[in-house]
Amino acid sequence: MTTPQPLQDRRIVITRSQDQADALAALIAARGGVPILVPVIRFVRLEGEPQRHAFDRLPAYDWLILTSVNGVQFFFDRLAVLSPAAKLPPIAVVGSATADALRERGIEPDFMPDTFTGVDLVAGLGDLESKRVLLPRSRKGRPEIAEAIVRRGARLDDIALYDTVPAEPDPSQLAEIERGVDAILFTSPSSVRHFYRLTGEPARHRLNEAVVACIGPTTAEAARHQGYTVRVVPPEFTIESLLEALSRHFEENP
Repeated sequence: MTTPQPLQDRRIVITRSQDQADALAALIAARGGVPILVPVIRFVRLEGEPQRHAFDRLPAYDWLILTSVNGVQFFFDRLAVLSPAAKLPPIAVVGSATADALRERGIEPDFMPDTFTGVDLVAGLGDLESKRVLLPRSRKGRPEIAEAIVRRGARLDDIALYDTVPAEPDPSQLAEIERGVDAILFTSPSSVRHFYRLTGEPARHRLNEAVVACIGPTTAEAARHQGYTVRVVPPEFTIESLLEALSRHFEENP
């Protein structure tokens, strides 16, 4: 007799953007879970003179730091338009998902920290005194990594490539929450804030029984700030590790 998987028939809410949710939904379904897509964020491209200036002088940077899969996508999209022939500086990435997104473009990252946080990445870059560093990312990027770079004496260009804005899920998607859910996955502080804004009081009451799982400590902090009880944070800040940690939680708490 086949032993049921820990996520078997568990109703799991995915709050990622629509274009990023499908891969996660497939992983949940492969584990026997029931993915419920409630995309609460979307990404919009930003343009401006600081971008053009940074792309014009790419070879002059000592480090290019990419902190997310979205950062990789938006950076290379703008590179193709603004400076397609430019020689890239050494590239540092925060985590394995960002590294994989870079490798899909045929580029191997020059540095990735063992612990997937921006502060640990900066600590591993060596002497940054008077070095030029380009940090292209979301307009709402947290300040810690930029502050750490500046404290190390680097000359930083912190460039906004895209913005994270609220998405309005289909009413049928929100109705699925009313039917009850077993877990909610948060993969960014923005997804926490916008999900909280979208769910009314009846839904929030139902969600008190759901397992809140966050991809990392920054997202978990945002969830606790909104009043959620966070029960799952994986040791490695990746989607695969998040699902492993959620599976272990349900194994230990059937």
